[in-house]
Amino acid sequence: MSFPLSPVGNSRPMSDSSPPNSPNAIPDQATSPSPSPSESDPATTRGTIALFAGAVAISLAPVFVRLSDTGPTATAFYRLFLAQPVLWAILTAIQQHRQQPGPSLHPPLRMLPWFALAGLMFALDMGFWHSSIHLTTLANSTLIANSAPFFVILGARLFLGERIPGSFFILFPLALLGMALLVRANLSASGPALLGDGYALVTAFFYGAYQLCVKHLRNGAFHPMSILAWSGISAFVVLLGGALLMGEQLIPASGGTWMALLGLALISHTGGQGLIVYAFGHLPAGVASLGLLLQPLLVIVLGWVFHGEAMDGVQLTGAAILLGCLYFSTRQAGSRRQRPPTKGS
Repeated sequence: MSFPLSPVGNSRPMSDSSPPNSPNAIPDQATSPSPSPSESDPATTRGTIALFAGAVAISLAPVFVRLSDTGPTATAFYRLFLAQPVLWAILTAIQQHRQQPGPSLHPPLRMLPWFALAGLMFALDMGFWHSSIHLTTLANSTLIANSAPFFVILGARLFLGERIPGSFFILFPLALLGMALLVRANLSASGPALLGDGYALVTAFFYGAYQLCVKHLRNGAFHPMSILAWSGISAFVVLLGGALLMGEQLIPASGGTWMALLGLALISHTGGQGLIVYAFGHLPAGVASLGLLLQPLLVIVLGWVFHGEAMDGVQLTGAAILLGCLYFSTRQAGSRRQRPPTKGS
């Protein structure tokens, strides 16, 4: 799953002047136009390298999850808990080196419930996705979970009063068709694999809810790193409680699991999202949206190489349809955000 700070292609740069997508990047692109290749070749090159490196790092997440011998919810807990020291170190460095006023780094008490709600949504998103990874194929788990942008559009209409773009009524049915083709093979089995596909769809719902919470916080002028760090506290607390309630194995039984958990927290969660956040501040929306589709494609390859999870022609068709819909939906969203604001908007 694309789980940048906002997986799914809605990240923003980690700077005082511009905020994060999801994980996976954080919603709400920078309000200023992204640089074009002709305007800043070195910056574009660095952004492109960061984007693809971040996609590779995030694509390793489901592999790390499968390597862990702790329960799926416990694995999600370690993913966030082990990343917290790094996130707070970055937040502290930003504060120490800040030379001019910027987005708020520390929320007032009245905003803490919103940070807690964002953490709860992200915890549910991670818990269901990690469970899905153990039940269905890596490809299905990741591709279906990446349909979060469609839930964001619906949620923004219901709770924020935003207009639904006309293209949604074409892309959303096509995305459903793509998902149907992906799960076709699991429908006849109606076993754990089908349940895993269902968990992946629930993941998309909660990740969409998380993005809406983050959008509200970004509109409140909070720094993206502040959102990640503060919401991460409630997220790992919820995941720890969930793992204990479900009786999951909490203590890793081997050094290999510790390595997988560290890789998940530092390479995929912190490193991957950080690179994509950086990339989105230096690339046009179309390029960035296209680059993010590399992550699900890499997961398909990794599932085939490490777990023998080959896709048949029908599933590959479904994957292509879904990826195409996600590309056009995220590209159009980025284009709308890059238009100069009109008077009164």
